[in-house]
Amino acid sequence: MGPSLCAILMKIAASPLYRTQVPAQNIQDVIALLGLQEVDRVVMLHSIKSLFILNHPQLSKLFKLSWQRMVLKASMSTFLAKYLGYKTPGQAMMAALLSEVGTLAVLSAFRDVDDKPETEAFFKLCKEYSRSLGLIMLKKWNLQEEYVEVLRNLGQWQLPSTGELSLLDIENLGLYHSVRVLDPNADLPPLDSLPAYHKPDPSHQHVSSNQQLTMISLHRKEILTLARSFS
Repeated sequence: MGPSLCAILMKIAASPLYRTQVPAQNIQDVIALLGLQEVDRVVMLHSIKSLFILNHPQLSKLFKLSWQRMVLKASMSTFLAKYLGYKTPGQAMMAALLSEVGTLAVLSAFRDVDDKPETEAFFKLCKEYSRSLGLIMLKKWNLQEEYVEVLRNLGQWQLPSTGELSLLDIENLGLYHSVRVLDPNADLPPLDSLPAYHKPDPSHQHVSSNQQLTMISLHRKEILTLARSFS
């Protein structure tokens, strides 16, 4: 395990969502705190990030913007999963990150192209192609069908959802709140119109004036701290 990966694991373990009375002192403590499954997910995240090392300044800028968006969405989803008692918060983290691999694939396609895209043009391309590219990659990697289903349906706000709180519900709530943070004026439907909003216990459904769940507003600092730990 390389030093950069160890540093990421230590930072995640020290974040507010995982912090304990006795802080982790070494990698063995981190594994005991997070569990092997979550450590495996972070290792996978580190491996995915390493696939997209870009030397051109414009591509590096676009990667940074994309990565910041990815880790904010992952941190939102991880927080929601832990706060709402979802069975595996680490799975919520990984699903959020994997839902953006198509964005990184679009970016990677410009490595050997002379004309690098400007920011607006890049995100237009992502809007058109990242989902289909991401689905191809997830299937090629033979990942769990749950991750494929999340990518296929993420952002379909009115998709019917029945039964218990699902991984897709968590991811849609995480995406919704990430968009609200990055662009408070984004054209989004009212939060209480989302089927996913009605899944948690009513005690967790209070909405603040900025169209965010109150629990997100109250814990925004620790969510952002977790996002920074991925950098």
